[in-house]
Amino acid sequence: MNILKFKLLLILVLACSVLNAQKRTYKIKNLTINSKNSDYGVSFLNDSTAVFSSSRGSGLIAKRVWKDNNQPYLDLYKGNVNVEGEITSSKEFSRKINTKYHDADLIFTKDKKTAYFSRNNYLNHKYKKSSSGWNNIKMYRASLLENGDWGEIVELPFNSDEYSVGHPALNDTETILYFSSDMPGTIGDTDIWEVSVLGNNEYGTPKNLGTKINTPLKEMFPYVSANELYFSSQGHASTGNLDIFKSNIIKDGLTIPVNLGKHINSVADDFSFIFRSKGKQPTGYFSSNRTGGVGDDDIYYFKQDKCIRYVQGLVKDDTSLELLKGSTVTLYTADGFSKDVALLGEDASFKFEVDCDIKYRVLGTKEGYEPKDIWFSNFKTISEKQVLLMKKDFIKTTEKVIVNIKPIYFDFDKATIRSDAAIELDKVVAVMQKYPTLIVSSGSHTDARGNDEYNVKLAIKRANATVRYIVDRGISSERISGRGYGESTLQNRCANGVKCSREEHQQNRRTEFVVLNPESIQ
Repeated sequence: MNILKFKLLLILVLACSVLNAQKRTYKIKNLTINSKNSDYGVSFLNDSTAVFSSSRGSGLIAKRVWKDNNQPYLDLYKGNVNVEGEITSSKEFSRKINTKYHDADLIFTKDKKTAYFSRNNYLNHKYKKSSSGWNNIKMYRASLLENGDWGEIVELPFNSDEYSVGHPALNDTETILYFSSDMPGTIGDTDIWEVSVLGNNEYGTPKNLGTKINTPLKEMFPYVSANELYFSSQGHASTGNLDIFKSNIIKDGLTIPVNLGKHINSVADDFSFIFRSKGKQPTGYFSSNRTGGVGDDDIYYFKQDKCIRYVQGLVKDDTSLELLKGSTVTLYTADGFSKDVALLGEDASFKFEVDCDIKYRVLGTKEGYEPKDIWFSNFKTISEKQVLLMKKDFIKTTEKVIVNIKPIYFDFDKATIRSDAAIELDKVVAVMQKYPTLIVSSGSHTDARGNDEYNVKLAIKRANATVRYIVDRGISSERISGRGYGESTLQNRCANGVKCSREEHQQNRRTEFVVLNPESIQ
């Protein structure tokens, strides 16, 4: 191991809970470029050129040996990348960046004009130590010069002689810089931090990613791809020492980290994950000091096995079970992104190809019907089949048209909106929003207990309560009215003097929403 792992102690972490591991499988290979010393951490200068860190000691600068592992200090190298993922013809990356101390973990901005990297606290031939006598790691920025070399090297302003800062990673928009550090505020030994990139070597205030990512142990080597954060950790129920984890970057923060599984991770240290390409079979690199390697830390190439599942099914009317041709079915990821859409034909069937370890939502829509969705996850078979039973917006009889919801029930002698009634009233609101000219009447009914005059008054109170609920949610009062029918239209045999159960009486304490202008829904 090397100093850029911040003096990592080999501590075996015993998992206290079931490992939350990604279901993907990978084919990996050890690169022929690896030396007997430490080789790790790949980034890309362009599609065919990779940069990596190595203590092979073959640079043009005279190298001293680092006493902690008896290897030369790390330098940055570059090589050609072939179609098999091998890195060949390596040579020193830049004599302006490489020094007689550790230089590693280099990344580029998208325009390839700026680079960030880690180095010992050494700049302009000045070697500095902390108050306790330790030479820490700092993060630096270099610029591409007109002659094609790199220069104008400056350290980042949140560095300090008193703690280490390293392992830079940029998000896709290059507005956030992620890094590892043991600066004040660190939760464990080393944590993952983020800082806003403001330009002109100006940055915001570093922010710790918090306990969802950081543990009392070590977190380091961040890497961001799209809305995914990859990093290495000794915590989070790792299988050995450092394991590689993934967390999704969402609007409200980060999701719980997921272990990348047994092919990527081992009982040794696994770190410096990066994609070369993404798609159905992503490829990339990671580093590890697992047994069977060439030297100390080695670079490994991975190819993710193709993992395809299917979600499929039929769309039917929930009452008649008629196939609903012409329905639209849309596939969404759990974070709300639309992935695919299908307009159904005569057989009203849909089928989507999906990623096997992602949660999906399938939403069915059809004019005149309430939208219906189903969630798919934890795929146990190649194809998961479901039937979307969709409910019509309205029920039409020879006498009237009513909004198709479950009956709105009230407690005995009460006009208070119950929680189960609120769910159905929200559906009425949705229907009235869907049909902006729709006008309805809220008809409230009571059971036969109590005198007739009192029941009419109670029914009016219930009708008014439902009207207020709907108007309070943005529906114009001109589009909804209330009417109390009392016990004049019972649903069952429970008239005056008939002995009935509580459940039978409840069936009569209901509210229906009758459409007053049926032409508005044609």
